[in-house]
Amino acid sequence: IGRQSVPVAVIPESRGMLSVTVEQLAEHIGGQWVLDPVNTDAPVERVMIGGNILDEGPTYFGRYANQAVITRVERPDIQMACMGGGTRCLVLTGPGEPTEYIKAEALQREVPLIQVRTNTHDTAESLSGLLDKADARTAAKAAHFAELLERWMGADSVNSLLS
Repeated sequence: IGRQSVPVAVIPESRGMLSVTVEQLAEHIGGQWVLDPVNTDAPVERVMIGGNILDEGPTYFGRYANQAVITRVERPDIQMACMGGGTRCLVLTGPGEPTEYIKAEALQREVPLIQVRTNTHDTAESLSGLLDKADARTAAKAAHFAELLERWMGADSVNSLLS
């Protein structure tokens, strides 16, 4: 193929190509918006559980971009710790209401709050099948794929394919 002037490249796996949106996640788990929803089209590439973590919040939750965090509604300490950085939404589990302080912080930081009545374990289990809703035919994923092509093939090779 290379001898026939067809550019060849290896593009590593990218979680961004298999992400779902905050809205798709909320619909899949049957969640209710605690506040008026914002950033519902934000990508979710991974889900983290906010349990009994031993690291500081920013260290634990700041490792990844584009994450959803599942934690109990009565854990405002974990909720606050995860709202910085790459958290795209917070899934609050169990009965009860989030504190007013959490609502205010989520509103200010534009982090959607989704509430489900199930416990954290059952909520995590309900994510099975979520990736079936991932659609590669979105404008954001097309732009992401173009970035991957340019990064791993180079602009000249991409342009030669398009011409």
